[in-house]
Amino acid sequence: MRIGMILDNVFPPDDRVAKEALTLIDNGHEVYLLCYSNNNQPKEENWKGIKIFRTDLKFSIGKKLVALLFILPVFRWYWFSQINRFVKKHKIDILHVHDLPLCKPAIMVKKRWNIKLICDMHEDFADWILNTPLYNKGVKKLLRYFQNWKDYEKESLRQCDLIIGVSELLIEKMIKNYSLDASKVIYIPNTPDLSVFDINNVYLSATSNDNEFYTVIYSGMVDELRGLQYVIPLIPKIVEKIPDFRLLIVGSGRFLDNLKSLAVLNNVEKYVHFAGFQPIEKLATYIASSKVGIYPQKKYKGIDETIPTKLFQYCAMGIPVISSDHLLPREFITSNNCGFLVNFENSPETFIDNIVYLYDNEEIRAKMGLNGKEGVLKHYNWQATVKPLINYYSTV
Repeated sequence: MRIGMILDNVFPPDDRVAKEALTLIDNGHEVYLLCYSNNNQPKEENWKGIKIFRTDLKFSIGKKLVALLFILPVFRWYWFSQINRFVKKHKIDILHVHDLPLCKPAIMVKKRWNIKLICDMHEDFADWILNTPLYNKGVKKLLRYFQNWKDYEKESLRQCDLIIGVSELLIEKMIKNYSLDASKVIYIPNTPDLSVFDINNVYLSATSNDNEFYTVIYSGMVDELRGLQYVIPLIPKIVEKIPDFRLLIVGSGRFLDNLKSLAVLNNVEKYVHFAGFQPIEKLATYIASSKVGIYPQKKYKGIDETIPTKLFQYCAMGIPVISSDHLLPREFITSNNCGFLVNFENSPETFIDNIVYLYDNEEIRAKMGLNGKEGVLKHYNWQATVKPLINYYSTV
């Protein structure tokens, strides 16, 4: 089967898209991917068997057009023309759209060519986007009054042949709120690929000086919602008890310069290492060389229906986690006894207590790391959780 994946981002490095595409290729399908371009990527590329085709429109411009989705039809019609040409040229059998913004233009193409359409919901997009800086700073706040992402989501999902959700809670909410057919919704959490997140695959020489520090790692997107601004001001008190403490931030984003300035303001820049974006294979090495993994995510409507892949990744590499006290992370951490929960916004000092406790109690730290790893090996890994996707494509 010729599968046409559509992504309103650049590719690589989207890990979930890569895992799904490579899994489908391993199961005998052809995968074509249409996505944005940036300044350094070729127009066409074969990446590990995925046939990539990039638009002339740059990602930086495309993201700005999303904000005008409900005001001007430019974004929708541009992507309709791109997807339509893509389907016709490559004789696509089924469209697989990643996340909500490109659903409507994909539906237009689906109707034109009478093909099936999958919407892969990486998160509760309709709640997430209205909490991003896109709609919460300066003049952009005015755009919120023209946005109705919930209606857009409802209309779009009802016209899809299959919907993929990253949590059972998110699926239940979508089915209830939008009166969806439950048989057309499947659950595929964004779990780690065990062939990548394996201690035997790490390259210790890549971070050879890490043993000099008591490293606490954050990995992933760096933006205001991730809550790292609550962690950095706590470092002066932490180093009083852990002199070799280091916060390792592996990731990139618009908020990165703010965090660097915050480190300077608190006179802790020597205790914070910004490693930037790293490929997924190297991320496993960074995690393996750390003592604790953190997820200080801010609270917003919809966050309780998601659980980040970073928590599974930390556990796969055998380190304990300290997470914001949201519903699904709470259930995962408490059921596996693999870390602690903190209200970073209202009681950030608890984070200091947890870090120091794990520093002083190496056996407990090791036990929590082992508990989390066992949970991932048994249940929360890609090889186990991707099966519904394989089954769908084998019977569609």
